[in-house]
Amino acid sequence: MQVWPQPNIHGAKEPDFVIRRRDDTYLVVEIECPAKPILTDAGQLSHQTIHAVTQAQDYRSFLLDRIREMERHFPCLQEPDCLVVIGREDKLTNEQTLALRRSNRGYNRLQVVGFDWLVRRAEAVLRNLVENVAPIETMRIV
Repeated sequence: MQVWPQPNIHGAKEPDFVIRRRDDTYLVVEIECPAKPILTDAGQLSHQTIHAVTQAQDYRSFLLDRIREMERHFPCLQEPDCLVVIGREDKLTNEQTLALRRSNRGYNRLQVVGFDWLVRRAEAVLRNLVENVAPIETMRIV
């Protein structure tokens, strides 16, 4: 895994992070303040969330429009995913949680999550590393 914090390429808009995963897939991460709302009371994405989503999508498009040149900086670059981290999901009502899920289903290779989602994900990864040792079996297919 490699992480590039705020990569500045030709003075283009900078995401907060570009992450290269172990499987050579990429993730463009845009992080906003945990105090900013993800959704409005009416269940619509907040203007802060829409702005962050637009930033992530713009940077993804920037990379894809220059993919051959970008491969020199980001080896094996293909179609990067985007992650927008903003607000807290535990502050959402049930209706807002459903609205966020619907919104995320409508995106292509982009997900909006709260900081508490990020914490739960890190805790699950740690738990899997510590508690669950995957059995290793040898196999021969004839």
